[in-house]
Amino acid sequence: MAKKRNHSRKNSFTRKKKAEDRPFLPPFVQGYIFGLVFLLLAAIVLLSFFELAGKGGQGILEALLFLLGRSAFVLPVFLVLAGAVFFVGGRNHQKIWKMTVLAFFSCLVGLSAVLNSFDGVSFSLKQKALGGFVGYFLSLPFLRIFGFWVNLVVFGGLII
Repeated sequence: MAKKRNHSRKNSFTRKKKAEDRPFLPPFVQGYIFGLVFLLLAAIVLLSFFELAGKGGQGILEALLFLLGRSAFVLPVFLVLAGAVFFVGGRNHQKIWKMTVLAFFSCLVGLSAVLNSFDGVSFSLKQKALGGFVGYFLSLPFLRIFGFWVNLVVFGGLII
């Protein structure tokens, strides 16, 4: 006698999600949390500029000025904008996370390199450069090979 087949196999597309597959928080709440984290980072960086964030803020300010130079003063604006992007697109935070970080990072790095092109080719650890350490090493090859105007066009394009 033939065995009876079980035709009630579940398709992998129709199976219910297990509890561990589902996120702990709903997606719109995760987006709001990311937005809040960016706003808090902006507040901490901004307070460190006015020496109101204690010794930790002083260390943050010194590190940002060394790495990014004067373009570090634009960082709180970028962090607030990133927070606003996450608040507005709260449900799609997985889609906008990488694009937002890439856009603000390239704009900040481009600004640092453009500021360094006004400072020249010299860099000293004791003297704070306009573009900082990052701007110096990014713009150095373009300044030495092509000159000021090509450096300005290339890194100005990163800002835009």
